[in-house]
Amino acid sequence: MTNVDFAQTFLDYGGVDKHPRMQGRTFRPLLRGEPVANWPTSVYYRYWMHDDPTNHVRAHYGIRTKRHKLICYYSDGLGLPGTSDRRFPVEWELFDLEDDPLELRNVCDLPDYAEVRSVLQQQFARIQEEVGDLPAALQRCPEASPRRCGARPAMVTIRRVGGSRRNRSRTPDRSAT
Repeated sequence: MTNVDFAQTFLDYGGVDKHPRMQGRTFRPLLRGEPVANWPTSVYYRYWMHDDPTNHVRAHYGIRTKRHKLICYYSDGLGLPGTSDRRFPVEWELFDLEDDPLELRNVCDLPDYAEVRSVLQQQFARIQEEVGDLPAALQRCPEASPRRCGARPAMVTIRRVGGSRRNRSRTPDRSAT
């Protein structure tokens, strides 16, 4: 469940119909322990405050599933109040939250994760369209490739260099919505 599901749940408990422009679903059945068909298994988010003076985090959006997180730093404040006017190149990050729960190793450019990245990018685009968050052309994230992937500058990225990793499937969860 996400933050937009809370409003729907409160309206449901209050016996009020949701407004047609509102996002989210009531999670009342989940609270009763009932299964819910087609409950989303991925979350889309957007961070608007680009390179603000306090946090210095670049504008980005992403999708998170139980196992993976795909992030696109489109890195443009779009002239919004409180954002920096500095622009940076578009960059991608992909984390395997099971193998790397602290998100220290960006696996976006690893061949073992090419299928995961592709499936997540498709989900990302579909959810973006569903919620009506269609980015301007300058923000649209290109297909990730080894040359487009990489950690943000000024961050330490730990990459696998030799050694062994646990032998786990890299197959993405195609049921994620």
